[in-house]
Amino acid sequence: MDAYPEAKIILTNRDVDAWYRSCEGTLLQARTYWVHGMLQYFDWVTGLVHPLRRKYWRCLFADDFKTNGKAAMRAHYAEMREAAKKRGREVLEYGLGDGWGPLCSFLEVEVPKHAYPRENEGGDWIRKMRERARLRGKAAVYKFLRFGLPLALFGCGIWCIRPMFSTTFDGLP
Repeated sequence: MDAYPEAKIILTNRDVDAWYRSCEGTLLQARTYWVHGMLQYFDWVTGLVHPLRRKYWRCLFADDFKTNGKAAMRAHYAEMREAAKKRGREVLEYGLGDGWGPLCSFLEVEVPKHAYPRENEGGDWIRKMRERARLRGKAAVYKFLRFGLPLALFGCGIWCIRPMFSTTFDGLP
C-alpha cells in the first residue's frame, strides 16, 4: 500500500468455509502431490516453485493448514482492512460473484461487453495441475534421455575399457 499510494485496493472476499474447502480440494492436494516432490530434483521450474510453496505454507499456516488455515485467512483480511484504514485508503470489498459492476465502478472504467469470467468452477484445477506435472515429468525424462543417458553410457564405456590403458599388468611388480 505504501509502495503504490495511488493504487486502488480491492479485497476479494470469500466465505471462509467455502475458501477452506476449495483450498483442501486444490492447493492442499497440490502441496502433497508426490510428483512435485520428485520433479523438484529433475525440472528446474518445479525445483524453484516447490521450495517456495513449502515456505509459503510454513509462513502462512505454520505448516498446518488444517489447524491454522481459517484463522490465517481471517487475520489476513483484518490486517488488510486495518492497514488501509490506517492509511485513509478506500477499499472495495469485492465478492467474485459480484460481477463486473462494482469492480468497474470502483476502478472507474467501462464495463466490458463480455460475460464475467467464471474459471475453475467445475473443479478442473486438479486435472490441470496433474496434466502440467505430467508434461514437466515427460520433459525431464526427455532431457535425461537426451543428455544424461549418453553421458552415463560414455562413462560406462570409459570404465569398461580402462583396463586396456592400464600401466599395470597382471603378474608384474
